[in-house]
Amino acid sequence: MQKAADDEGLVGIGFISNVARSYPMSNVGSGFASQFIGTAANDGNTLVGSDGIELAYNSILSGKNGVETYQKDASGHPLPGTTKVIKPVENGSDVYTTLDSRLQEQLETLMDKAASDSGAQQLSATLMTKDGQILATTQRPTYTPATKNTATDQKYFTWNSLLFQTGFEPGSVMKTFLMASALDSNKVDLNATYDRTELKVYDATIKDWDINEHSKFLLPTIVNYADGFMMSSNVGMSRIEQQMGYNTWEQYLKKFKFDMRVRTGLSGEVASSLPAANAVSQVQSAFGQGIAVTQIQLLRGWTTFANNGVMLEPHGISQIVNPNENTSLTVGKEVIGNPVSSSAISKTLQLMEGVDTNATYGTAYTALGDAEDNIPANSPLIQINGNPAAVKTGTAQIAAPGGGYIQGAESNLYSMVAMYPASNPDFIMYMNIKLPTKTWSLHYISRVVNPMLTLAESRKSEIFQTTSVDKAGKVKIADYSNENPGSVTDTLRQEILQPVLVGSTTETGVKIVKQSISSGTSVPANTRILLLTSGSPLMPDMYSWTKEQVDQVAKWYNLKVTYSGSGSSVTKQSVTAASSIKKGQSLTITLGN
Repeated sequence: MQKAADDEGLVGIGFISNVARSYPMSNVGSGFASQFIGTAANDGNTLVGSDGIELAYNSILSGKNGVETYQKDASGHPLPGTTKVIKPVENGSDVYTTLDSRLQEQLETLMDKAASDSGAQQLSATLMTKDGQILATTQRPTYTPATKNTATDQKYFTWNSLLFQTGFEPGSVMKTFLMASALDSNKVDLNATYDRTELKVYDATIKDWDINEHSKFLLPTIVNYADGFMMSSNVGMSRIEQQMGYNTWEQYLKKFKFDMRVRTGLSGEVASSLPAANAVSQVQSAFGQGIAVTQIQLLRGWTTFANNGVMLEPHGISQIVNPNENTSLTVGKEVIGNPVSSSAISKTLQLMEGVDTNATYGTAYTALGDAEDNIPANSPLIQINGNPAAVKTGTAQIAAPGGGYIQGAESNLYSMVAMYPASNPDFIMYMNIKLPTKTWSLHYISRVVNPMLTLAESRKSEIFQTTSVDKAGKVKIADYSNENPGSVTDTLRQEILQPVLVGSTTETGVKIVKQSISSGTSVPANTRILLLTSGSPLMPDMYSWTKEQVDQVAKWYNLKVTYSGSGSSVTKQSVTAASSIKKGQSLTITLGN
């Protein structure tokens, strides 16, 4: 406004600036991804992010103050026309999220109804593309700018994002990872049968849901492992874990990175927890108990199911635009590993489709249908344009404050992951409902998932369109020596780079000791940078790495590398990712395209 007045030669008009960040969609429903986006508050004459993206990206959004001089009248007000700029303002960058406004708006509305219908303490849901873009995410209870000051009056309200700031035992959705791992390691014969009556593991007795909930078996007690997966048999998945052995299962948990935070650049992400060192917890982790994860870790792992065994990093930021230089940093796909084979994924997706379509064993197949959601009787409960999805339902016990688990009817965390299309998913959606006070029904989730996936499918061409960049910016690499690995990883993701930690990060006092790109170097967005930690040597997942990047790790660890094949990137490695290695160890790398 001031510039426009100056350009027109107007005098006698003055303007007083006021700092603000607007939230144009913030009053849709009960909020608009409120805990994810966060808020900012005035600190003097400066806006400071309080939580969510606002907090994590505060320094990027804030910019730097300028300096100007002016004459004042007797009352201390600036005299128009006397202002001189000594140092221009450096505006903060514009941060664009991956959220799709139409999908987010619909999700907020649907979640309001699900919260009302279920009477649950907490609900959360996230829709993501196969390449990791978070299209919509929300939780209940939540808030808007208008209700922020009274948000804590809501029972069970939390400022924490349930997406990445809360760990929990996920329940049976974890069986997707168990089955894919067992198929990849050839530790399960889907046609082999077993007795699912019960399974004793030391002092614990594992039983299936029908005998636990109804005190009788509603389905046959002798089934094969394929049927066991579709009916969500805890006994069956526990037997598969025992066939694998925990050492193998733990290795796959680490290949899916359940031992590592996602580090999307958002503040306050909590750590996960692998099973304790006892056989009962280790077996129970096969069906999602005795292990604590975050929702964003699950979503990261499920990108593997949508990309033929290749895992990608989730992200909620699509672009950062620097208005001072008119440059952009645009987020690209970030490949972070290849935990399992494409054939293991294909077979697991078929089983997940059976969860939705198998009339006898499928836990998402409905005999009664759902008139409210236009789902006919005797059909898949999850349908997108009449087509089934790849689905896994989950029921998890919730840890009690004093130990053990909360007891009583409906005293569970109910959940579902749905991927569509079933055989080659473009979209992944996860939703959970904690402690409903109304009689539990899977319809509470399906009436959110179905319309969300249907709308996403209709908007696919817009969602997957390529973002044009007029002038690509560069990122200047700093010196990260002796820095905390987690903090540096968050910072680099905020700068739209792709950091990879090499070496253990769980030992006390671990710091970064070396980096693959020298400080002072300017690199394009999405550049992969390797960071060697002072922790014990661990083999990274080198899938999609360049030969130069492999050579860098080989130099750090004095590895003896043999290359085979031709191509520009790694397709196979002889030493399993996440396994301990010794300096001087041999490593065979296969290159391909």
